[in-house]
Amino acid sequence: MRLGGPACCAGAAELADAEAFLRALGEQAAGALAPGDAVGELVAELYAAPEGEAGAVEILTMHAAKGLEWDVVFLPAAGRGGRGDDEPLLHWLDLPLPGGEQGLLMAPIRPVVRPGTRALGAYIGKVKRERKRIERARLLYVAATRARDRLHWLGRAGIDAKTGEMKPTAHTLLALLWPVVGGQFAAAMAQAPQATNVEDAAVPPVAAREEAALWRLPAAWQPAGLPGPVPVERLPLSLRAPGEKPEYDWVGLTARTVGTVVHAELQRMAALPQLPAAGALRAADYLPWLAEQGVPDADLPAAAARVVAALDATLRDERGRWLLAPSGGQAWSELRLAGLHEGRVVDITIDRMFVDAAGERWIVDYKTSTHEGGDREAFLAQQAERYAPQLQRYAAIAGAMWPGKIRLALYFPLLGEFRELPLP
Repeated sequence: MRLGGPACCAGAAELADAEAFLRALGEQAAGALAPGDAVGELVAELYAAPEGEAGAVEILTMHAAKGLEWDVVFLPAAGRGGRGDDEPLLHWLDLPLPGGEQGLLMAPIRPVVRPGTRALGAYIGKVKRERKRIERARLLYVAATRARDRLHWLGRAGIDAKTGEMKPTAHTLLALLWPVVGGQFAAAMAQAPQATNVEDAAVPPVAAREEAALWRLPAAWQPAGLPGPVPVERLPLSLRAPGEKPEYDWVGLTARTVGTVVHAELQRMAALPQLPAAGALRAADYLPWLAEQGVPDADLPAAAARVVAALDATLRDERGRWLLAPSGGQAWSELRLAGLHEGRVVDITIDRMFVDAAGERWIVDYKTSTHEGGDREAFLAQQAERYAPQLQRYAAIAGAMWPGKIRLALYFPLLGEFRELPLP
C-alpha cells in the first residue's frame, strides 16, 4: 500500500488478483519467505478470478466425473506430469496365481555400499509403472467420454534438447494421446510466430526494458489524500424528548441486567453461613455492576433500586428465606446440567434446586418481573403457563440423575409470590 500497488492495477479484477496473492503469501510465509522457489510454487496454485458472471460450470476431478456427462468438457494440463515416486524401503507387489489366489512378491531396497542392479526390485518397479500406464489409459477414456458435443484437450509439449523434436512429458495423459495428436502440435508450432531472443534482436535491450516501465508509477507519484472524517452524532438512547421524565417499562437490556444481578446475588447469599438482614443492602453498591453490564446512565438509579427491592423482598419473605436456606441441607444454585431430552442433548441452568426436610426435591426458577396493573392472578397464571415447559424439561433431566419425587415452582421476589407448577 505504501508503494502505491493499488494504483498500478488497471481495474477491479487486477486488484482482486493482487489481494488474493498477498493473502496467500501471508498465510504461506508466516512472516518469512522460505528459501528456494517457494513463491513460484505458491503462484502456481493460485488462479485469477473470472471476470463477469459464469454459466453452469462444474470443476471436478476425472475420478469424480465417472458416470456423468456434460455438453462441453475441458481437460486442462494433459501434459503435466505428477510427482515421481520415492524409493521405497521395501518393494512389494501383489501377483495373481493359478487357481485365483493372490501371491506377494517382495524385494529389499538396494544397499548403498553394494553397486549393481537389483533385478527383483527393478522388475517390481517395471510392473508397477506398467500398471500405472494402464490406469492412466483407463482414466483417459473416462475423461474423453464425458462430453456430449465437444471435448477440448489442453496440453503442453516441449522440445527435446538432443533431437530437436517436439515430445510430451513422459508418463502423462498427453503422452498416451501423442500418436494421435502429435501431428496437430507440430502443425501448430510451424504456424506460430517464432519468439526472438532479445540479445539477437535489432532493437537494443534498453528498449525491451522500457516496456516494463509501463507497470511502474512515475517517480513523483504521491498517494491521494484520505477523505475527511465523517461527522457522527451519538444516537439518543431512547426516544424521550429532552427534559422528559423517563418512564421505566422494564423491558430490554435494563430488565435483563437487573435479573442477572439479582440471580447472582441470590446465588451468593445462598452460599453464606448466615443470610444478611433485610434493609442492609445499599443501591449504590450495585451501580458500578449495572453500568459495566451496559445499563444507560439515566436508568442506573432506578435499576439499582429495583435490585435492592428484589433482594430485600426475598430476605423479608419467609418463603424466600426458606428457598435460600432450606432445612434439608442439600442445595445448589445456578446448577448447570446436560442430558438427553426428547431425542436431543440439551444444556440447562437451574436457578435453585434443593431437597427439603421431607426429602422432596424442589426445582425453583426466579422471576424478577412485576405486574403494575390489575388482574394479578391472571398475570401469574400466564407466567406459569409460559414457563411450565421449561421447568418440566429441567425436571426430566434432573430426574434422570436423581430419581425420586420432584416439585416445580416459580418465585417472584418483587411480587412476594410463590407459584408451584404441575409435572406433566
